[in-house]
Amino acid sequence: MRNLIFISLVLLAGSLLNGAIAQRNSNIGYYTIEPECLGVELDGSVTLRSWGTGRNRLDAVDQAMKNAVYLVVFKGVQKGNPSCNLKPLLPEVNAETKYEPFFNDFLMTE
Repeated sequence: MRNLIFISLVLLAGSLLNGAIAQRNSNIGYYTIEPECLGVELDGSVTLRSWGTGRNRLDAVDQAMKNAVYLVVFKGVQKGNPSCNLKPLLPEVNAETKYEPFFNDFLMTE
């Protein structure tokens, strides 16, 4: 009888923990997190924190790098450290559509 109660408690605890873990991981798709600037070094290099989503870790890291490049080139960095108020590298109007073929090849997924 003790073994039956023990086994049922273990199964109940396992099912509760499994549901909590799945719920925690499924909420990330609802948030839009933009890359943010962490600081500017003395040589002019900029440190960014960027997020991405994907099927696995490698896809998420790849998407995060693409998000950071897109932000720096077209939009500029507004979030993060106030000392790095970075304007976009291409400040002209409709730069996204004008240079679309180049950046589609540059940011193409393999």
